Amino acid sequence: MRSDIESMAQKRADSQTPQTPNAIFIFSTGRAGTSRIANFIWQIPGVVSCGEPVNPVRAFGFSRADIDQLQTIFNRSFHGETDPELTGQLRDATVRTLEFLLAKHCQRQPVLLVKLLTGHLSEQALDRVFKSGIVSRCIVVQRRFVDVHISWKKANHFNVYEGLDTTDYMAELNPERFLEAWSKARVWHKAAVDAARRNGIPVVNLRYETDIDCPDRTCLENICRAVN
Repeated sequence: MRSDIESMAQKRADSQTPQTPNAIFIFSTGRAGTSRIANFIWQIPGVVSCGEPVNPVRAFGFSRADIDQLQTIFNRSFHGETDPELTGQLRDATVRTLEFLLAKHCQRQPVLLVKLLTGHLSEQALDRVFKSGIVSRCIVVQRRFVDVHISWKKANHFNVYEGLDTTDYMAELNPERFLEAWSKARVWHKAAVDAARRNGIPVVNLRYETDIDCPDRTCLENICRAVN
């Protein structure tokens, strides 16, 4: 299986022409297979995943050295990856944040994969990013929302978000909270996709049930198709 993945990835790399470094956005509710996508992305030459750089709670993917550089760039002091001043600044200056990540990662890997979950950026902020020309395409990862909601409840209960079998754990579903979360997710994702299309950014859809929750080789083929 490993050799199959490497062979497919190398064929994709060999078919690529030199390109200007750019970013690909993944829109997701979370709990929809984006961690699996990121794990495969590391095996595709020319693509690097940087996680959730504009997460409002924690600056995922930034080292202490990165934060030191960002202090100089933004002329502010930050106390760590969970500092609200840092996470707020990364979201307020998203274009500058992406330029920093592109400069860091994309000398050898020309494509930067960025994960955005529900509400990470406003529609206005997305518009600014899309107008900058940094983003080359968007991937929308969808999963049946009742499964997303239950998966979040299980992950939050154990405070473990990857690699945990929660099949035997029974999560209680609150209908009001479920409908509120579903409505919020639908509104944000529609606004995000509309912003992309309004700015001429191609949008590719992947479904968890058919494109992600499948054998490794098939999953990698689907991801390569989405990022190519």
